[in-house]
Amino acid sequence: MTLDLSGGHLYTVSLNGETFITGQTAVTLNLKPGKNDVVVTTDLECQGSYRESFMMEDKMSVFPNPVKDGMLYLSFPSQENEKVSVQVYSMVGKLIIDKQLQPENNQIGVNVNELAVGSYVVKLVSNTSIYNSKFIRQ
Repeated sequence: MTLDLSGGHLYTVSLNGETFITGQTAVTLNLKPGKNDVVVTTDLECQGSYRESFMMEDKMSVFPNPVKDGMLYLSFPSQENEKVSVQVYSMVGKLIIDKQLQPENNQIGVNVNELAVGSYVVKLVSNTSIYNSKFIRQ
């Protein structure tokens, strides 16, 4: 989330209890899954403060689903630019795909051309989260 700031020279920004001071007019905040509390004040007391809470979903989206051929895309909450593990299992629990991938814009693509037609479970594992979802290969 990017905040556009105006009306003061210095801004005190607090995100989930972590506070910093800046003179910049635009500040980008990395929101975490779940509730995020933002408070912004300026060096001018007469301007008061801005307070808002944001809820970020903590789930993975899988698309297209069903997937015919090509790439299956996984979109998930921010993982701080860390590599993630992607595993695809058959419905009987057999591991079919196991890859380490680097997300771009909180999204990765998995080539599913080699999968037979059927239902599968995709599992995404990061240092802080685990997501599971079903998908269909047509």
